[in-house]
Amino acid sequence: MREACSIRKDLRMKIAVRLFLTLTLTLATFIRTARSQSDLPQYIVAPSENVLLAVASQPNCPLLIEEPMLLIGAKPGLQPIFRYRLRNISEKTVLRYSLVFWTSNETGGSLGNGGNPVTEKILPGAVWQTPRESIDVTSLSDQLRSTLKLTGQMRSITILMVRRVVFEDGTSYNADNTSDALGQFFEKN
Repeated sequence: MREACSIRKDLRMKIAVRLFLTLTLTLATFIRTARSQSDLPQYIVAPSENVLLAVASQPNCPLLIEEPMLLIGAKPGLQPIFRYRLRNISEKTVLRYSLVFWTSNETGGSLGNGGNPVTEKILPGAVWQTPRESIDVTSLSDQLRSTLKLTGQMRSITILMVRRVVFEDGTSYNADNTSDALGQFFEKN
């Protein structure tokens, strides 16, 4: 009888130790995850009443830009990030593409894969999404709005457009003239 009680006590002790270790490991993992997320660069979604992101209408373009989003760094020095989806509305497989953005602040630049082959070809009808960066997208507080000077009137307009597309068969789509004209327009105005 004493032996059975001793075995039960040992079993209870083992269960208690295992439960304690499991809870400790779970808590440590939770704390480590919370810490690493707070170390990520913080961004906000650009408020459209201050920074308008628009997609250029390109009727003959084989790629359709969907769900565009402009993320602004919550601290000075962080480069803006564009998130979007590309839908191949052509009947050909896309091998390379380049997108550009132009702003009313006389800035612009290239996006996409810069003419390099895409990691995965974009098949006809397929949708490709920009990879998710390791960032923390936070809500726009009144204090952050003030710090980033996102109060009052419209500060800038950003136009996102497809500049070039190269298909697997060697043919291409080119909107260099439109892109250059848009860049010159924003420089003059």
